[in-house]
Amino acid sequence: MNATSRRLLKSRNQTILIGLICFAIPGMYNALNTMGGGGQVDPSAASKANTALYATFAIFGLFGGGIINLFSLRIPLFLSGLTYVLYTGSYIYYNATFKPFFTIFSGQGMMVTSYPLEKEKGHFISIFWIIFSLGGVIGSIIPLAVGLGDKPLPNSGYAAFMIIQTIGSFMCLALIPPHKVIRSDNTNVIVESKQNTLNEIVEVLKLFKNKHMIYFSLIGFTSNFFYSYIFNHYNLPNFSADSRGFNNLIYYISGIIGSYLIGFLLDFKTSRKRKAYISSIGIWCLFNIMWALTYIQQRKMKTRRENINFNFFNYKTSGVSYIWPCMIFAIFGLLDAFYQNYVYWIIGSFSNNSNILSRYIGFCKFLQAIGACISWAIDAGGMEPNTQLFINWGMIVLTLPGMIMLSKNTKESSEPSLSSEKDVECD
Repeated sequence: MNATSRRLLKSRNQTILIGLICFAIPGMYNALNTMGGGGQVDPSAASKANTALYATFAIFGLFGGGIINLFSLRIPLFLSGLTYVLYTGSYIYYNATFKPFFTIFSGQGMMVTSYPLEKEKGHFISIFWIIFSLGGVIGSIIPLAVGLGDKPLPNSGYAAFMIIQTIGSFMCLALIPPHKVIRSDNTNVIVESKQNTLNEIVEVLKLFKNKHMIYFSLIGFTSNFFYSYIFNHYNLPNFSADSRGFNNLIYYISGIIGSYLIGFLLDFKTSRKRKAYISSIGIWCLFNIMWALTYIQQRKMKTRRENINFNFFNYKTSGVSYIWPCMIFAIFGLLDAFYQNYVYWIIGSFSNNSNILSRYIGFCKFLQAIGACISWAIDAGGMEPNTQLFINWGMIVLTLPGMIMLSKNTKESSEPSLSSEKDVECD
């Protein structure tokens, strides 16, 4: 085995590769969504598309871990990556015809894996999320470079997204099967013996009575729920198209900063239970403060839009009045990174077995997809922005009991034998 192949087997390098794949594929998708309306002036097609996408994602997300366990990583992720290319390409069709049907039924994908030691989980998740967020940064530069003004993203912009996503899809073929990956202490990743399809289905269905997943359910549900509000009701109607692209850039840069900070906290040398309590309560408090500030700002922006002389906030011409509305959007990027890193870390604390973690993450994606599907459906249905805001805020309030219970049940180590970990999965 040559030196390049040996380096590729290292868990850290595989994590970087996974981050680069997500940089290129869902990172570009996220850049489109944060623009509001998927880069269109009219958000209805994107909201309907995301409703259909996440409904599909819920099904494939639930069984995604089982699919990975049965067929390994390369081919499922390669094929899933290509569906993102299809989704982005559908907007070229929409630009030409203004018919949303092709877009609504396009796209779904998933990516799951985690290889660190217990003391490194915050750091590895942070590395992944930083690289992933860089996809949003680069993707946000595209509409700025194209120079939208107040027009929808042109075909050339979507084509640039598609090229990057296609490259990311082919990068999936360089992923190494989990049992060959070497962790930083030179041990191999823990993998169960090969499962058959029936066993995988049974193990996935058992998650519905797993106490960890029950406590986690509302946390997973809410972690992607607020996107439709912040992108389509905060960013889209209040900022010019090029300023929305600029906001995206600030959003994802904030996400990179947030990932670094939360990664440092989650690997801090103190008890894992204490870190679980601090991160849970801290994130819960910060989100509640943020929703209160957003409500105040939304009322001001609504009054502003009702003015006959209304002008979109523009980062080039609005001066100091642009700073605070943009800062709110940026802080949501910071908190989004906190929440997503926390979600992966708390799941990673349940086990070190890659098969079990793939099922847990698949179940998490199932919950996230259901939440996102409902959120985008509400948006497509035209629900009043204030109502959407209070639904988001109320659900964050209700996550506290689950966070406390997960923190209370956090163990200092998940390093027992494989048979013991199977018992944990069925609690």
